[in-house]
Amino acid sequence: MRMGIAQMGSRPGDLLGTPGRVAALSERAAARGVDLLLFPLPLLSGPEGTTAPADQEPFASSLLLALSDLSREVACPCVVPAVMSLGDVSQAEAFLLERGRVVPLGAPAWSGDASLGVPGGASEEASTSAAPPVLELSGLRLGLALSYEDLDDYDDHDRDLDAVVFLSPYPYAADDPSSPLGANVLGGRFAADAAATGAWVVAVGGLGGYGEQVYTGGSFVMTPEGELAALAPSFEEQLLVAELPARGDEVVLRSPAEPELFDETLFMWQALCLGLRDYVRKLGLPGVALVLDGSLGSRLLTTLSSDALGPQNVHALLPSLGGEARERSCRRLARELGVDLVELPGMAGRGREGALPRLLPFAQLAAYAQEGGLLPVGFLDKTGLSLGGGTSQPGVLLHPLGDVYLSDVVALARLRNAISPVFGELALTEGELPRVEGVEPPRGSRAREDWVARVDAALCERIEWMRRPFELAEAAGVDDSFARAVLAAYESTAASRAVLAPCLGASTCPVEDAAAPLPFAWHDAAGPVESPLELAQRLFSPRDDPRGGRTAAASPRAADGEPAGPAAEGDDEAHAQEAPRAFDEAISYLRDFGVDAGFGIVDDATPFSGGRQGGGRADGRREWSGPFSDN
Repeated sequence: MRMGIAQMGSRPGDLLGTPGRVAALSERAAARGVDLLLFPLPLLSGPEGTTAPADQEPFASSLLLALSDLSREVACPCVVPAVMSLGDVSQAEAFLLERGRVVPLGAPAWSGDASLGVPGGASEEASTSAAPPVLELSGLRLGLALSYEDLDDYDDHDRDLDAVVFLSPYPYAADDPSSPLGANVLGGRFAADAAATGAWVVAVGGLGGYGEQVYTGGSFVMTPEGELAALAPSFEEQLLVAELPARGDEVVLRSPAEPELFDETLFMWQALCLGLRDYVRKLGLPGVALVLDGSLGSRLLTTLSSDALGPQNVHALLPSLGGEARERSCRRLARELGVDLVELPGMAGRGREGALPRLLPFAQLAAYAQEGGLLPVGFLDKTGLSLGGGTSQPGVLLHPLGDVYLSDVVALARLRNAISPVFGELALTEGELPRVEGVEPPRGSRAREDWVARVDAALCERIEWMRRPFELAEAAGVDDSFARAVLAAYESTAASRAVLAPCLGASTCPVEDAAAPLPFAWHDAAGPVESPLELAQRLFSPRDDPRGGRTAAASPRAADGEPAGPAAEGDDEAHAQEAPRAFDEAISYLRDFGVDAGFGIVDDATPFSGGRQGGGRADGRREWSGPFSDN
């Protein structure tokens, strides 16, 4: 079987232009003898579909009609995934388009028939088993994975597969080594998946910026032995073709593909350039405006914007900095990069200290960007946003470095300076260091960088890996008092993050996704506690179920606290059997009550449970349904 991967970018929701490109690419693939052509998940719908509640059902209908039209135009069988809403649930689904037919390959709810009931759909074996489905396509048995959890399911079940097709939903994240796909194939999970399933792994990556999320490509085809049969370059569109052997045939690779040399810092720089370029272009804007105040973050953002958009599309506003050497350094950077430099007037009759002089350039930035139709971008990093910088750059509409820790900003600047020395001095000044009450940063450039790295390690363990306070110090490799001071600073600045501008994604959990609701008085306990289920089973007393049942836990007691009397024969056994069922019924009742009686939350994203490792991300938009107020 000759399998093709169409690694291509798109504008999400473009149901008029993108299908034509798909059809044209299928003709190229058919000319190369491709039997099945795979497309990336964000192609038509983006990674989330539409999040506007009023548009979800109309978009799903439009998407299905577009797929139906496209199925009559493709020149070879194609698998086109998409994210859409079915009722109240948003889900990713993959559709086989072939000879005028549209066959949903994953979710049987679309067809109303668990076996899909059509040739080429999920096999009957899959419909009668709790194990992940097996698809019979072009004479091969294929698994279809739309998440890491799906891959885990195939790893755990013996399904006699020829290949597992992974349509990756995951954007680039520095803390997820598998997200770059083939670019970091030696550091990712996929060789282990191939070994566990004994099957080929075909990974299809998205490409380009989709809102704040960045997809970097890197699609590949891997043999069961972990060798690369084909590899698409990152950050480029490409039609990748690989030959999968028929069942029982020996696997012989004449020239295996060589894995790329993965440099984390360089890859992050390229991903941020791609994300910023697509963010600006897909908004239809001619360029960006930014404040160049001499800080390392502002100099890095100027350089990043120039690399991403071209210097002619970058407008740097230079405020009066009160230091000739610093202003001269900014002019030198702008001149070497070739960006447009706009010098702002100073504040006549006022000192340079205090909040107003720091905020005024950003008010001027907002006005300049509005007049020129530009995107005003800020240079705050994840460390600064986590520790109180969320409101210090008003008027900014995007923070390209907002999901990058300060220690990584230093590493990016050092890398970019090695390519061409445009920065000059790279040392962090005192004003650029994070503020942690009770912990003074050391003196000296190297000591300060080490201190910042320890602050970032504590923040990363809290935000990305959801460590609890008593776990934080050991996980981050810092003193307990230091870890708790960083955590206190992070929690005390929650209000400043409530009005954050979007940040380009570079991790599994941006700062805004990790925030607790405001104001939220509860703080985590100092040590481990029982799980809610264990506590409920231990603490709930027997009582009448509102629906006529009975929840069983502790033994009945008389008024004096002693057991009420000998239990009837068989009561203990009956209660033991009844307790789990009764508890489940009670929880189900509460859930039903919450939905039906008005306590449910209408949320257009899955509830937050941490970063990608925790299984979900949220955009923070919540809305109460029903007749009751949120009180």
